[in-house]
Amino acid sequence: MRSERLTFESLADPQYYGDIYSALVRMGGRKRRNDAKGIIGIIQAAA
Repeated sequence: MRSERLTFESLADPQYYGDIYSALVRMGGRKRRNDAKGIIGIIQAAA
């Protein structure tokens, strides 16, 4: 399974007095319990 990786940079940003680096990583997952107790889905709505 491959995960999606995106990196971002904002150099010399005057709002933060310097450089900003951030990353977004999407990874897969699965339930660990077979009976599905304590499982809840968290889904982000489309913007």
